[in-house]
Amino acid sequence: SENASKEEIEKSYQKLVIEYQINPNLTDLENKENEMILNKLKIAYGIVMDDEKRKRYNNDLAQKRAEKLIKEVAISDDNENEDNNKIEEDKKEEDKKEEVKPAEKKPEHKELKIEKTEIDEHGVEIKTVVCPECGNSIKMAEGCFICLNCGYSGCS
Repeated sequence: SENASKEEIEKSYQKLVIEYQINPNLTDLENKENEMILNKLKIAYGIVMDDEKRKRYNNDLAQKRAEKLIKEVAISDDNENEDNNKIEEDKKEEDKKEEVKPAEKKPEHKELKIEKTEIDEHGVEIKTVVCPECGNSIKMAEGCFICLNCGYSGCS
């Protein structure tokens, strides 16, 4: 929830870390998937626990929701327009493109420029790297990252 307290976030985070930890009873593929999920969780946790980053994220999310609502209202007002069917089809195609999650993109092997390395409060090594797609600075936990600016993701 956008209004979750830091205590609620911490409790949920710890629950998810336990749920997705490496498990010897799982296959290598399942453990690799869990590792990717854990890395995404660490990145998201770093954002929502930092007040400034969380505020920026919530503002970006609110703006995207407002833009989508404005588009939907404009489309519903044009129901009598003969081109309305075409607009709705285009919107559906745009929505499908927007639904592509960063993890679904096939990462290319591009060299990453490391800006700095630090250890977080959980003992996890966090590297700040430059996204090879858009140049945005991003946090990389245990070799995996997701650029929140352009959606580029990968593991080193």
